[in-house]
Amino acid sequence: MASKSTELKNLSSRDKATRRKAVRWLFENEINDSLSYFIPFLSDEDIWFRERAKSAFTRWCSDVDIELIEQLLSKDLLEHEYFVSTLLFNFSNEGERIIRKLLNSGNYLVRCNVRTFQLSKTEKNNLSAMILETLEDPDYRVRSIGASFVKDSELNDTVMEKLFSDNHSKVKLSALKNINLNPKYHKEWIDLFLESNDGKIRLL
Repeated sequence: MASKSTELKNLSSRDKATRRKAVRWLFENEINDSLSYFIPFLSDEDIWFRERAKSAFTRWCSDVDIELIEQLLSKDLLEHEYFVSTLLFNFSNEGERIIRKLLNSGNYLVRCNVRTFQLSKTEKNNLSAMILETLEDPDYRVRSIGASFVKDSELNDTVMEKLFSDNHSKVKLSALKNINLNPKYHKEWIDLFLESNDGKIRLL
C-alpha cells in the first residue's frame, strides 16, 4: 500500500517506472514537504523527471523553503540560477536573501527576472529609485525592463535624464513607448526624445 515514507524511498529506486509512480503519487497527494527530494531530479538525464521537479518547485516552493533554494544557488549548482529566478513570485520579503545572490549573476536573463520581480513589487513612491537602480545594469535588456516601468512611476528629472543619456536605443524606445501612454503630462520629455541624435528614435 502506498504511503508517504514508501514513495519517498521509491524516488531512489533503480527502476524508472517505480520512480515515476512515486513522483505521481506525491503530486496527487500534495506532499509539499517532499520538495528536497526533487533536487536531484532537476539534473536528471530524463526530461520527464526534470520537468516534474520544476513543477514541484513552482507548485510548492514558499518562504519556508528559502534554505533549500539557497542550496540550488550554491557554487556547484549554478546552472539552477535561471530556474530559481523564475520562482521569485513564490516568496514574500524572505526572498531578499535570494535576490541579493541572483543580482550578481552573469546571466542577464536571471537579472531580468529579478528586476521584473522587484519593480512589480515596489510601491509607487519608491519606484523611481528602483528604476534608477535597474538602469545601472551593464546589459541594455535589463535596463529596458526598468524603462518599461516608467508608466507606473512618479517621474522626475533624474530618472528621465538617466533614460535620455542611455547609450542604447532600445532603452530609450522602451521609455518613450511607456511615456507615450500619458503624452499630455510628459510632452517636454517626449519632444526631447524625438529630437535625439539617436537615428532610431528620430525614425518614430
